[in-house]
Amino acid sequence: MSVKYVAKQYVKMVLQNIYLPGIYRKAAKLPVEKGKVIFACSHSKGMDINMRPVAERLSRYGYDVKDMCVCFAEMSASEKKAYISDFMREYATAEYVFLSNYFLPAASCRKRKETKLIQLWHSGGLLKKMGYDCPDDIPSYYKGNPMANVDILSVSSEEVVSYFEHALHLEKGVVRPLGMARTDLYYDNDNNDELKKKFYEKHPKAVGKKVCIYTPSFSGNASDPVCKGLESGITKVFDRLKDEYYFVVSLHPCLQKKYPELNCGLSTEELLPAADIMITDYSSVVYDMMLYEKPFIFFVPDLEHYKKRRGLCIEPKELGAPVTKSLRELHELLRVFAGDERTSAVNDHIGGIDNSGFKIYGCDDSIGMNNGAESTDDRELIHNLKKSINRNQLISVNKIKENVRKYMNKCDGHAVDRILAAAGIKPKIRMLAIDLDDTFLDGSGRMTEHARESLIKADEAGIEVVIASGRSYSSLPEEITSLPCIRYAICSNGANVVDNRTGERVHSSFMTEKSVREVLAIADKYNMFTDAFMDGTPHSSKAYLKTLDERNDITAHRKEYLKKTRVPEDDIKAFITDNIDHLDCVNILMHDLNLRDTLLDELGRIDDIYVTSSIDYLIEISYYDCGKEKGMKVLGEKLGIPTEQMAAFGNADNDTGMLLLAGVGYAVSNASESCIEAADIVLGPNTHDSVADEIFNIVSSL
Repeated sequence: MSVKYVAKQYVKMVLQNIYLPGIYRKAAKLPVEKGKVIFACSHSKGMDINMRPVAERLSRYGYDVKDMCVCFAEMSASEKKAYISDFMREYATAEYVFLSNYFLPAASCRKRKETKLIQLWHSGGLLKKMGYDCPDDIPSYYKGNPMANVDILSVSSEEVVSYFEHALHLEKGVVRPLGMARTDLYYDNDNNDELKKKFYEKHPKAVGKKVCIYTPSFSGNASDPVCKGLESGITKVFDRLKDEYYFVVSLHPCLQKKYPELNCGLSTEELLPAADIMITDYSSVVYDMMLYEKPFIFFVPDLEHYKKRRGLCIEPKELGAPVTKSLRELHELLRVFAGDERTSAVNDHIGGIDNSGFKIYGCDDSIGMNNGAESTDDRELIHNLKKSINRNQLISVNKIKENVRKYMNKCDGHAVDRILAAAGIKPKIRMLAIDLDDTFLDGSGRMTEHARESLIKADEAGIEVVIASGRSYSSLPEEITSLPCIRYAICSNGANVVDNRTGERVHSSFMTEKSVREVLAIADKYNMFTDAFMDGTPHSSKAYLKTLDERNDITAHRKEYLKKTRVPEDDIKAFITDNIDHLDCVNILMHDLNLRDTLLDELGRIDDIYVTSSIDYLIEISYYDCGKEKGMKVLGEKLGIPTEQMAAFGNADNDTGMLLLAGVGYAVSNASESCIEAADIVLGPNTHDSVADEIFNIVSSL
C-alpha cells in the first residue's frame, strides 16, 4: 500500500471527524425541506445507472431531486473541498439522500432523524470480498464507519443479507433484500430493443458476429488499480477470433483512466442486451448477465493471488460456468461456443501469446506448445472441453436460473417499487379522481359537510379535484358541480370529460353505428330495456321508468335519482336509432340477473365497445377507448400531471381501471370484489365518510 494512498486516508479522516461535522451542525439549525432529495456520489459525473431509475420515479412523484454526483478523480483539491462543503449544507436540510457506493461525507456527522439515508448498493450477488473483510476496501487503521447513518441498504436477495451486515458492520434490519434499481430496466423490452439498436449503430462491424463483452474488475485499491486479465494478453485472443466474434471491453470505472484506449462508449448495462456471451473475472456484473439468461466465462489468471490478497465470498466455479486461468482454454471455450469444430494449432501460440508470465499469478498454462502438430495434451484439452459442455451452451439455463433464485431473486423488475416503499416514499398527490355514488356520497346519495370541506382543503393545497362518474354530466349532483374547486368532471365512464366552469367538452368519444345496432339486437333478444346518453344527458323509455316503483332491487334514493335525471322517451329504440352517430353510451337495464353472464358473453364478441358496470342490474357500454382511466389520462396530459401523482377512489367494477392507473388506488370497503382487488388501499365504507378522511390525510402529508 503506497504512502500516498495512506496519506489520503488520513486526510479523509480529518475531514470526516472535524471539518465536515461542523458545517453540518450549523446548517442543520434550519428545518428539513419536505420533498428535497439528494443523489450523491464521488465516482461519476452525473447519476449512475443504479440511481437514475429511482431519481426518475421520484421526479414523477413530485419530489425536488438534486443531482450531486461528481467524479473526484477529475477534480482539484480545492474543488473537492468546495463540493463537500456544499453537500454537507444540502444534506443537513434534505428529507432523503440516496447513495450507490461508499461516500464518506454522508457518514461524517450524526445525521438528524428527519433525514433518511438510502444506500442503493451497486453490486448484486456474492463473489469478491468487500468492506471490512478487505483491507483494500476499508484499511484497518481507518477510524469511523463509511456506512454510518445508513437507514436502508438495498441488496439483491435474502441470501446476501448476512454477508453485507458482517462486511459493512451494519445492524440487523438495515440491509434489506429489495433488489437493485437498475435491473428493473432489464425487464423493459422496449428499452432492451433500443439499447441493441444503439449498440449496432455505434458498432456496425458487430453485425453478423457473436458479441462478446469482457468486463474485468481490478486488483489492489481503487486509487491504484491493476487488471491482471488485460496484462495477460487477452486482447490477442480477441484478435485471433475476430472473424467469429466482435469483442467489446467494458472496464470498471476505476480502470477507465488507466486504459482510455479501451473505452467502448457504453456502460456494461447498456451492452447486456446485445451481448451473446460475457468474459469476466471477479466482477459482480456477471449476475446482471444472468438476469438475461446468457452464458459467461470466468477468466482468472491471478486466481490464487487474488484469493490471498482480496479474498472471495464464493468460488467462481460454484456458479456453474467455465473457470479458466489459461488463454488457450479461453480460446477453445470461445470456439466451442461459436460452434467452430476446428482446434487451434499448437505452434500458433494463440497468435504469438507468451504464456510464461501466468505462473507468477499461480496460473497453470503448461499445455504442450511444441513446433509441430497438436500434442496429446492439446487434443485431450479440446476433447474434454467439448465433452463437458453442450454446443453453444457453456452453462445450463437451469443453473443460471438457480443462481438467480439464490442471489438475485429481488431483481425481478420491481426493485424501485420496493425501495421507495421501504423508505416510506409515496407520490406527492396532485390529482384526485373521485367516484360519487357509494364511494364519496353517503348512504342517501348526499355529500356531507365533512366531505365538502375535504374537497375545499384539497383544492387549497393545490390538488386538482376531479369527479369521475358513470353518470352523465347533466345528472351530476348540483351540490358537487356548484363547488368552485371542481374544475373538471369525467362523465359517462370516460366517454366525456367536461370543463365544469365553462361546460365545454375537453374530450368526447362516440359509439360506432355498427356497435350500437349490435347492442340493441342483444338487448332485444333477451327482452331487456335500454337507455342512452347523448350530449351529456341520459334518455330512458317511459315504460322502463314506470317499472321502477315495482322494483325491490333498487334503493329508494336510486329510484329518485333515475326519475329526476332521465329524459323520458316514448320509443327509446327510435331515439337511439335517430341519434346513432353521436351517442356517448348505451346501457342495458336488466330485470333478470340470471342473464347477466350470458349478456356479458355476447357483448364480449363486439369488437369496438367498452363494457363495465357500476351496479349489478346495469350494463354500461361505450366506445372501446373509454373508461374513467381514459379521462384521467386526458386530464393528466392537459394539466401535466403524471399518473404516479394521481389518486383514485371507487367502489365498483367501472372504477377498477382508474384505480389501477393511478399512483394510489383506493376502494371503499363496500366495493365490488374486482374493485377491492384493483386497489392499493381499502378504506372504510362510504357511509362513514372514509374517502373524505383519506383526502384530509393526503392533504396533511404534503
